[in-house]
Amino acid sequence: VCELDLIFNFQKAYAILDELIMGGEMQESSKKSVLRVVSQSDTIEEAEQSEDSLARIGSRSG
Repeated sequence: VCELDLIFNFQKAYAILDELIMGGEMQESSKKSVLRVVSQSDTIEEAEQSEDSLARIGSRSG
């Protein structure tokens, strides 16, 4: 991770921090658990983006 990753993907950095720390207290200490949740979130986001793209294509042709 470099500084540019944090600048251009700050939403992901905040999501990871939210999984680790909430209300000033450690919520999850397992890196594997956090990675699993973040990966699932990425998969859902990619699926939503694909659906949005298909909907835009469908609305143009119809």
